[in-house]
Amino acid sequence: MTEAHGDAPDKTEKAKSSSKRQTIVVVVLIVVLLFLITVIAVAMSNNTTTSNGGNTSSSSSTNSPAYQLADEDLGYAPDSATVAQYQSALDALKPYCKENEASLAAEIHETWKLLEQSNIKDETNLTLLQHIQQSIPSNAPVEDCSQVMGAYVTLRQG
Repeated sequence: MTEAHGDAPDKTEKAKSSSKRQTIVVVVLIVVLLFLITVIAVAMSNNTTTSNGGNTSSSSSTNSPAYQLADEDLGYAPDSATVAQYQSALDALKPYCKENEASLAAEIHETWKLLEQSNIKDETNLTLLQHIQQSIPSNAPVEDCSQVMGAYVTLRQG
């Protein structure tokens, strides 16, 4: 009977170790997924030409990243004031990130989906844009924001 009690702490340590490994695997998968999304979004934005000289970030366009994020959150076509809120949040985050606007929006949306899959339902694309921007120090160098989003997901998952 003493041996059974002696095994319990060992099993607890193994469970903790296994849980840590699973968390690390999840974080790595999130970063890889966000990286792939960035590559795809960059490729797509490089192949897109519009009448405004190739600028695909016009907030009035239904193809703009801000419009798409707002549409996903609302479930219906957003008005221009709502799109302007999303555009403002994207504009506030862009100076800290290496990604272009389309890639950044795609990463935000994928991060939101990962949170939803983890049963974290108190975020929208807009609040995520704001929270990610607020989590980056103002004097931080420009970085790959998909890594910041991956860390954010990990922290939110607890």
